[in-house]
Amino acid sequence: MGVIDFLTNVLATIDIVDFLTTVLLVVAILTLAIVGWQTFLTAKQMRGEVYNRAKVKNLRFLLPAERQREVKGFKQEGEEATPLGQHVAIPVGLERELHLCWEMARTQTLRGYRVRFEGNYQGKPEILGTVHAFLKKVFRESPTEEYIDWDGDFHREYVRQLRCPRGSRHYVALTVRGMVEGKYPLHVRVRVDEAPDPFEGRLIVDCLTEPNDWAKEHWC
Repeated sequence: MGVIDFLTNVLATIDIVDFLTTVLLVVAILTLAIVGWQTFLTAKQMRGEVYNRAKVKNLRFLLPAERQREVKGFKQEGEEATPLGQHVAIPVGLERELHLCWEMARTQTLRGYRVRFEGNYQGKPEILGTVHAFLKKVFRESPTEEYIDWDGDFHREYVRQLRCPRGSRHYVALTVRGMVEGKYPLHVRVRVDEAPDPFEGRLIVDCLTEPNDWAKEHWC
């Protein structure tokens, strides 16, 4: 009986040793993987890259509250901004303000963005300029270069780094004029230091000669 008990104890000890060895091996592999990933991210940060593509979400149109800014031609709420989704309509031949925003999905350093209408140069809506609709008081303005190129695209470039926390929203308000009736994609490209590829998204602007159902609901 003593020999059997001894062998049983030896086998049990071997099982425990194998189990502990397996656990330690798994922990070591996980630790190496975590350290390797952190090293990879640190190396990319040193090169100015963390993501493959800029992390931006919730690109959409909206209207500011009337108390913030009166927007000609649109029905507004008095105290709250009105979300409009990814589609708006404007009349042909008239100037209107388009207000859009996006949200930073991660903390990133904004370097600049471009907003452009796609389509035939003679027919697509014309971007006339920008307005700063969501600013009440500026204490220290970040230096920027703003211009419209020969293709009619609006550009904003930040001379200094603009650090944008995760969840922060960025607002753009453009003055545009509808030219020829039709639907036109509004292409938005956002560049950040942490990614070699920019975020690219599209909204739709419908240029109308007569109001449709959407226009009857939102125009005034």
